[in-house]
Amino acid sequence: MPIFSDYRPNWDLKNTWNGQPTINDGRVLLCGISELSPGAEGAARIEPLAEEFWGGVDVGAVLPMLEGRQSWVTRPCWR
Repeated sequence: MPIFSDYRPNWDLKNTWNGQPTINDGRVLLCGISELSPGAEGAARIEPLAEEFWGGVDVGAVLPMLEGRQSWVTRPCWR
């Protein structure tokens, strides 16, 4: 099943709260394409839902994207 621009999965930014791991929402905005099929590659921008939790994300970071119990490792980030 493909994803479309404005898709909002969870991201594992390695943040914690009260010593427990947390996940953070971020909307995916596809660049120049309307959908991305499984196994395909494309450029996208991640728009944080709560920007204050994303301050520790560095250029080149690899962010695991989570959807339910599934996890995908994404490409390095650029700003």
